[in-house]
Amino acid sequence: AVQRLRAEAAADAEAAGQADPECEVAKARLLQAAAELELPPAALDLLIDECGGAAAVAEMTGRKARVVRQGRGWASQPRAKPESGEMEALNVTERNAFM
Repeated sequence: AVQRLRAEAAADAEAAGQADPECEVAKARLLQAAAELELPPAALDLLIDECGGAAAVAEMTGRKARVVRQGRGWASQPRAKPESGEMEALNVTERNAFM
């Protein structure tokens, strides 16, 4: 019994990291289907867009980026340059602009 367990463990170790071709095909199909989905942006981004866009809405969420409408689609847009230090005071700046 011990010898059988050792043989199974050796076979498992040998198979580790090797992908089943059927699984690889299924994975590729799922990734392709997911890439083709036309999903809406996050609810908050949709609400901001409906209220006139980022220029008309003071967003005080702490998020580093937002999704904005670009033509017929959506694109991620940083709210501030991360290396500039603006990120720290961004909510206060937007609040003051809103008030």
